[in-house]
Amino acid sequence: MTPEIVELLGHAAAAHLALALGGREIRVPARRRGRTWAALVLAIGEQDAARFCEYFQGQRLYIAGSHRLRTERNRALAARLRAQGKSWSEIAQAIGYTERGARKLLEKRPGLAATVMLAVLKAGECGDMERCDAPA
Repeated sequence: MTPEIVELLGHAAAAHLALALGGREIRVPARRRGRTWAALVLAIGEQDAARFCEYFQGQRLYIAGSHRLRTERNRALAARLRAQGKSWSEIAQAIGYTERGARKLLEKRPGLAATVMLAVLKAGECGDMERCDAPA
């Protein structure tokens, strides 16, 4: 994520943007309508989407993805589901992995940067916990 986007939206909203639209090039809408506008609102909320669109209006932007953040989010969700007694099959389906992949995911140690970003998302800046916990 570019520092300019982080400065404009803050770390939490920038992380949500990376999770939702990362790895894609978007044309930032000039008006509050259309599929891109709806995707932005779903990812970062209407207020931040409006600020983002006003700032980058009409530009084509590549939204960098955050593979590490997505992996750490899936790891946290898998750990929570495992603690709830869910089967490997249920966990794999919830996070979009194979059963073997889900087991291997929980064997690995989380990365520090992604762990810190997840803490930022969960510390109240998130606003919508469904958005924070949704699998990739």
